[in-house]
Amino acid sequence: MSVTGPTRTVGQLFRDCLRLVNHVSGKSVKGANLRRIVGEEFRKNAKVKDPEHVDRLKGNAIRALSNYLMLTSLSKDNKFKEKAGAYNERTLKGVAAEEQAEQKMEQEYKTALRERDTQG
Repeated sequence: MSVTGPTRTVGQLFRDCLRLVNHVSGKSVKGANLRRIVGEEFRKNAKVKDPEHVDRLKGNAIRALSNYLMLTSLSKDNKFKEKAGAYNERTLKGVAAEEQAEQKMEQEYKTALRERDTQG
């Protein structure tokens, strides 16, 4: 493991992930599914031996845990909820505008093809 990399062992990260799943969803169906996903991810990468790759995977796991914890704590903040809602609305409007632009370009392309076919 690199000196500057994460200091959690793979086993510790696995247990941290399972603890977080239990904290978030307990014994529910959602919890069972999350535990299954965590287990699958760790088993999928169990044979990785390259220390740099292991460090990257561990870093990804730590970031995922940190992001989730931050998001859950921020979701309790009303000001954050307002900002996130406004951001989502702007994003959805942007996506809708892109879809409209794509549809317009597709229509123009079809029209150009029809005109070419009628002229040729």
